[in-house]
Amino acid sequence: MSTLYIKDGQIKTRSQIVIKSQRTIKDKDGNEKVVGTNTFFPSEELILANGWEKYEMPQPTEEELFQREKQHKLNEIRDYDSSREVNNFYIGEHGLWLDKLKRTGLILRFNSELAAKHEITTLWHEDMKFTLPINDAIAMLYALELYASACYDNTQRHIANVNSLTTIEEIQVYDYRSGYPEMLRFKI
Repeated sequence: MSTLYIKDGQIKTRSQIVIKSQRTIKDKDGNEKVVGTNTFFPSEELILANGWEKYEMPQPTEEELFQREKQHKLNEIRDYDSSREVNNFYIGEHGLWLDKLKRTGLILRFNSELAAKHEITTLWHEDMKFTLPINDAIAMLYALELYASACYDNTQRHIANVNSLTTIEEIQVYDYRSGYPEMLRFKI
């Protein structure tokens, strides 16, 4: 790692510090006139002579390292929880996900259609159309809600487990992918 220098709150490496020098001459009337400017990358001695000081990056404490590792693992858990590894199910060969708001709206729709004595309903996902018996569609949504709840509970369990760990090593080896229910597959 390059040596760092600090001056006026700025932290720079040696290669980022540029010193300019001007060459002046006196004209016949005794006035100084700039006739040239040189730009160069200075030696360490010249850097220090120009008011820069060596700067040592503060080293994180053990507690800071522990908290960083814990936050990193918690972020991994949340990312995994929102990934297609968890938020996915299949209708036939088509993988899709319905978030909580969409599931709530669909169950209202399907129950309304059932009350109106409809036997068939349609589920759209992007440009795919799935035609299902209403009772099967309702059963699918209930199964999906149970699956989503089990995934949520498992994610929260992992978060609580990581929050209870006491060493960086325990956090690093913690397997947050375990315990999720098997992904649902519905046949059409």
